[in-house]
Amino acid sequence: MVESKYDEFLGRHLALTHKVVHEWVDRVLAPHSASVTDWIVLKSLQRPEAAAGVSQRELAGWMGIEPPTVIRHLDRLESAGLVARRRDERDRRVVRVTMTAAGRRRFEQLAVVMSAADAELRSQLTSRELEVLPRALEKLHAYASAADGASEPERSSVHVADSR
Repeated sequence: MVESKYDEFLGRHLALTHKVVHEWVDRVLAPHSASVTDWIVLKSLQRPEAAAGVSQRELAGWMGIEPPTVIRHLDRLESAGLVARRRDERDRRVVRVTMTAAGRRRFEQLAVVMSAADAELRSQLTSRELEVLPRALEKLHAYASAADGASEPERSSVHVADSR
């Protein structure tokens, strides 16, 4: 395989790492009949502000996915008895999601699996790398998701030359 100078782009490296780690976690969870997305939904529903139910739209926002995508995942979890959905009493257009008792038990089971997976991933890094990585990722996340209203060219110090 021929390498190009573009193989070293940070965004590409992050995307490829995300892909392989996501697939690895799915393989870890597969023997438990779960996926990383199942884990993320159940973990999100553990948030204190989700105790009384969270809207599907808000849950999608927490997960960083589109509302139609979260609905597909909720359909599967609801049919497994892990989550329940109900119409909001004040606004019938809003559907609220809660975790069932079975969902809470399932979350606790998966938390053990995910803690072991997390420890395994962390064991691949030095203590210094473990110290720096979260801060570096948070910094990149904040930059890439900046909600200050500035357009990409205004935020970026990199400008592409006119190719005319």
